[in-house]
Amino acid sequence: VIGGRTRIGNVFVVREGWLYAHTTDVEGQQIITELFHPGDVVGISQLGCELSTLVYTAATDLELCPFPKEGLRDAFAYHPRLAALFFTFVTLERMSMLDRLRASTSMNPRDRVALFLLQTRARQSITGRLKNEWFLMPLSQQLIGNVVGLSIVSVNRALRVLEDQGHLAREGRMMSLKTYERLAAEVRALDDSRPLTAAMNDGMLTARNVADAVDVLGFNYR
Repeated sequence: VIGGRTRIGNVFVVREGWLYAHTTDVEGQQIITELFHPGDVVGISQLGCELSTLVYTAATDLELCPFPKEGLRDAFAYHPRLAALFFTFVTLERMSMLDRLRASTSMNPRDRVALFLLQTRARQSITGRLKNEWFLMPLSQQLIGNVVGLSIVSVNRALRVLEDQGHLAREGRMMSLKTYERLAAEVRALDDSRPLTAAMNDGMLTARNVADAVDVLGFNYR
Protein backbone atom coordinates (compact mmCIF):
# COMPACT_ATOMS: atom_id res chain seq x y z
CA VAL A 1 0.00 0.00 0.00
CA ILE A 2 2.81 2.40 0.98
CA GLY A 3 6.42 1.54 0.28
CA GLY A 4 9.42 2.39 2.40
CA ARG A 5 11.16 5.68 1.71
CA THR A 6 7.94 6.99 0.14
CA ARG A 7 6.75 10.57 0.47
CA ILE A 8 3.44 10.60 2.33
CA GLY A 9 1.12 13.51 1.60
CA ASN A 10 -1.94 11.96 3.26
CA VAL A 11 -2.97 10.09 6.32
CA PHE A 12 -5.58 7.39 5.77
CA VAL A 13 -8.60 6.22 7.71
CA VAL A 14 -9.19 2.49 7.37
CA ARG A 15 -12.79 2.06 6.23
CA GLU A 16 -12.65 -1.68 5.66
CA GLY A 17 -9.98 -4.35 6.02
CA TRP A 18 -6.69 -4.78 7.86
CA LEU A 19 -3.17 -3.67 7.12
CA TYR A 20 0.10 -3.67 8.98
CA ALA A 21 3.28 -1.59 9.13
CA HIS A 22 6.58 -3.39 9.15
CA THR A 23 10.31 -3.06 8.91
CA THR A 24 13.19 -5.54 8.94
CA ASP A 25 15.91 -6.31 11.46
CA VAL A 26 19.63 -6.61 10.70
CA GLU A 27 19.13 -10.23 9.63
CA GLY A 28 16.37 -9.31 7.20
CA GLN A 29 13.53 -10.69 9.33
CA GLN A 30 10.23 -8.89 9.13
CA ILE A 31 9.10 -7.02 12.26
CA ILE A 32 5.48 -5.87 12.42
CA THR A 33 5.31 -2.61 14.34
CA GLU A 34 1.65 -1.62 13.93
CA LEU A 35 -1.65 -3.25 13.07
CA PHE A 36 -4.55 -1.26 11.67
CA HIS A 37 -8.22 -2.16 11.98
CA PRO A 38 -11.32 -0.43 10.59
CA GLY A 39 -11.51 3.06 12.08
CA ASP A 40 -7.76 3.35 12.63
CA VAL A 41 -5.66 6.14 11.13
CA VAL A 42 -2.63 5.14 9.07
CA GLY A 43 0.43 7.35 8.87
CA ILE A 44 0.31 9.24 12.16
CA SER A 45 3.63 7.80 13.30
CA GLN A 46 5.17 9.20 10.11
CA LEU A 47 3.87 12.78 10.37
CA GLY A 48 7.26 14.10 11.42
CA CYS A 49 9.11 12.30 8.62
CA GLU A 50 9.60 13.54 5.09
CA LEU A 51 9.76 9.94 3.82
CA SER A 52 8.11 6.87 5.29
CA THR A 53 10.36 4.79 7.52
CA LEU A 54 7.96 1.83 7.38
CA VAL A 55 6.30 -0.31 4.75
CA TYR A 56 2.50 -0.62 4.90
CA THR A 57 1.03 -3.86 3.55
CA ALA A 58 -2.60 -4.97 3.20
CA ALA A 59 -3.50 -8.11 5.14
CA THR A 60 -6.99 -8.29 3.56
CA ASP A 61 -9.00 -6.52 0.89
CA LEU A 62 -8.75 -2.90 1.88
CA GLU A 63 -10.63 0.39 1.59
CA LEU A 64 -8.80 3.54 2.72
CA CYS A 65 -10.07 7.12 2.96
CA PRO A 66 -7.23 9.62 2.32
CA PHE A 67 -6.98 12.87 4.28
CA PRO A 68 -4.34 15.50 3.46
CA LYS A 69 -1.85 15.97 6.29
CA GLU A 70 -2.14 19.75 6.07
CA GLY A 71 -5.89 19.47 6.69
CA LEU A 72 -5.38 18.02 10.17
CA ARG A 73 -4.79 21.47 11.67
CA ASP A 74 -8.24 22.79 10.72
CA ALA A 75 -9.93 19.49 11.55
CA PHE A 76 -8.54 19.53 15.07
CA ALA A 77 -9.19 23.26 15.56
CA TYR A 78 -12.86 23.11 14.59
CA HIS A 79 -13.75 19.58 15.66
CA PRO A 80 -12.15 18.89 19.05
CA ARG A 81 -14.23 15.76 19.66
CA LEU A 82 -12.89 14.34 16.43
CA ALA A 83 -9.35 15.14 17.59
CA ALA A 84 -10.00 13.39 20.92
CA LEU A 85 -11.32 10.28 19.20
CA PHE A 86 -8.47 10.37 16.70
CA PHE A 87 -5.77 10.38 19.36
CA THR A 88 -7.64 7.84 21.51
CA PHE A 89 -7.19 5.25 18.77
CA VAL A 90 -3.61 6.27 18.09
CA THR A 91 -2.82 5.87 21.79
CA LEU A 92 -4.68 2.55 21.93
CA GLU A 93 -2.56 1.04 19.18
CA ARG A 94 0.63 2.35 20.82
CA MET A 95 -0.36 0.81 24.15
CA SER A 96 -1.18 -2.47 22.43
CA MET A 97 2.23 -2.46 20.79
CA LEU A 98 3.94 -1.74 24.12
CA ASP A 99 2.00 -4.58 25.72
CA ARG A 100 3.21 -6.96 23.02
CA LEU A 101 6.80 -5.78 23.42
CA ARG A 102 6.67 -6.29 27.17
CA ALA A 103 5.00 -9.66 26.66
CA SER A 104 7.87 -10.79 24.45
CA THR A 105 10.23 -10.60 27.43
CA SER A 106 7.94 -11.67 30.27
CA MET A 107 5.31 -14.08 28.89
CA ASN A 108 5.45 -17.59 27.55
CA PRO A 109 4.24 -18.26 23.97
CA ARG A 110 0.74 -19.30 25.03
CA ASP A 111 0.21 -16.06 26.95
CA ARG A 112 1.68 -13.88 24.18
CA VAL A 113 -0.75 -15.32 21.66
CA ALA A 114 -3.60 -15.05 24.18
CA LEU A 115 -2.86 -11.35 24.71
CA PHE A 116 -2.82 -10.74 20.97
CA LEU A 117 -6.16 -12.50 20.49
CA LEU A 118 -7.70 -10.61 23.41
CA GLN A 119 -6.56 -7.30 21.89
CA THR A 120 -7.92 -8.30 18.49
CA ARG A 121 -11.28 -9.27 19.95
CA ALA A 122 -11.45 -5.96 21.81
CA ARG A 123 -10.76 -3.89 18.71
CA GLN A 124 -13.49 -5.65 16.76
CA SER A 125 -15.88 -5.32 19.68
CA ILE A 126 -15.30 -1.54 19.77
CA THR A 127 -16.40 -1.17 16.16
CA GLY A 128 -19.34 -3.57 16.47
CA ARG A 129 -17.76 -6.33 14.37
CA LEU A 130 -18.15 -9.22 16.81
CA LYS A 131 -20.61 -11.75 15.41
CA ASN A 132 -22.11 -13.78 18.25
CA GLU A 133 -18.72 -13.58 20.04
CA TRP A 134 -16.82 -14.62 16.88
CA PHE A 135 -14.20 -12.30 15.41
CA LEU A 136 -12.19 -12.29 12.21
CA MET A 137 -8.53 -13.28 12.29
CA PRO A 138 -7.22 -12.69 8.75
CA LEU A 139 -3.52 -12.92 9.67
CA SER A 140 -1.57 -16.08 8.92
CA GLN A 141 0.24 -17.82 11.75
CA GLN A 142 3.47 -16.50 10.26
CA LEU A 143 2.24 -12.91 10.53
CA ILE A 144 0.92 -13.49 14.05
CA GLY A 145 4.39 -14.74 14.92
CA ASN A 146 5.92 -11.58 13.46
CA VAL A 147 3.60 -9.50 15.66
CA VAL A 148 4.31 -11.30 18.93
CA GLY A 149 7.91 -12.37 18.29
CA LEU A 150 7.39 -16.12 17.88
CA SER A 151 8.10 -18.72 15.23
CA ILE A 152 5.22 -20.18 13.24
CA VAL A 153 5.73 -23.48 15.10
CA SER A 154 5.37 -21.74 18.48
CA VAL A 155 2.24 -19.87 17.33
CA ASN A 156 0.66 -23.10 16.08
CA ARG A 157 1.47 -24.84 19.36
CA ALA A 158 0.10 -21.93 21.43
CA LEU A 159 -3.18 -21.91 19.48
CA ARG A 160 -3.58 -25.66 20.01
CA VAL A 161 -2.89 -25.26 23.74
CA LEU A 162 -5.57 -22.55 23.99
CA GLU A 163 -8.01 -24.82 22.16
CA ASP A 164 -7.18 -27.81 24.36
CA GLN A 165 -7.70 -25.67 27.47
CA GLY A 166 -11.16 -24.66 26.25
CA HIS A 167 -10.33 -20.98 25.72
CA LEU A 168 -10.37 -20.86 21.92
CA ALA A 169 -12.58 -22.11 19.09
CA ARG A 170 -11.68 -21.75 15.40
CA GLU A 171 -13.67 -22.04 12.18
CA GLY A 172 -11.68 -21.00 9.13
CA ARG A 173 -10.60 -17.39 9.66
CA MET A 174 -13.10 -16.85 12.48
CA MET A 175 -12.18 -17.27 16.14
CA SER A 176 -14.05 -17.17 19.42
CA LEU A 177 -12.59 -16.75 22.91
CA LYS A 178 -15.06 -18.90 24.81
CA THR A 179 -13.70 -17.94 28.23
CA TYR A 180 -12.43 -14.44 27.41
CA GLU A 181 -13.14 -12.99 30.86
CA ARG A 182 -11.16 -15.73 32.58
CA LEU A 183 -8.41 -15.53 29.97
CA ALA A 184 -8.28 -11.75 30.34
CA ALA A 185 -7.95 -12.13 34.10
CA GLU A 186 -5.06 -14.57 33.63
CA VAL A 187 -3.17 -12.17 31.37
CA ARG A 188 -4.05 -9.18 33.58
CA ALA A 189 -2.59 -10.98 36.61
CA LEU A 190 0.82 -10.97 34.92
CA ASP A 191 0.95 -7.16 35.12
CA ASP A 192 -1.08 -5.29 37.74
CA SER A 193 0.87 -2.03 37.42
CA ARG A 194 -1.14 -0.44 34.58
CA PRO A 195 -2.28 3.09 35.52
CA LEU A 196 -5.71 4.52 34.77
CA THR A 197 -6.45 6.57 31.69
CA ALA A 198 -9.32 7.58 29.42
CA ALA A 199 -10.90 5.10 27.04
CA MET A 200 -14.24 4.28 25.43
CA ASN A 201 -17.55 2.64 26.27
CA ASP A 202 -19.77 0.82 23.78
CA GLY A 203 -18.93 1.16 20.08
CA MET A 204 -16.95 3.80 18.24
CA LEU A 205 -20.04 5.07 16.40
CA THR A 206 -22.53 5.03 19.29
CA ALA A 207 -23.78 8.12 21.12
CA ARG A 208 -22.13 6.93 24.35
CA ASN A 209 -18.54 7.09 23.25
CA VAL A 210 -15.35 8.69 24.62
CA ALA A 211 -15.95 7.98 28.26
CA ASP A 212 -14.87 7.42 31.84
CA ALA A 213 -11.44 6.50 33.16
CA VAL A 214 -10.83 2.78 32.91
CA ASP A 215 -7.92 0.42 33.07
CA VAL A 216 -6.26 0.45 29.66
CA LEU A 217 -5.00 -3.11 29.73
CA GLY A 218 -8.49 -4.23 30.61
CA PHE A 219 -9.85 -2.07 27.78
CA ASN A 220 -7.35 -3.60 25.37
CA TYR A 221 -8.94 -7.00 25.70
CA ARG A 222 -12.49 -6.59 26.99
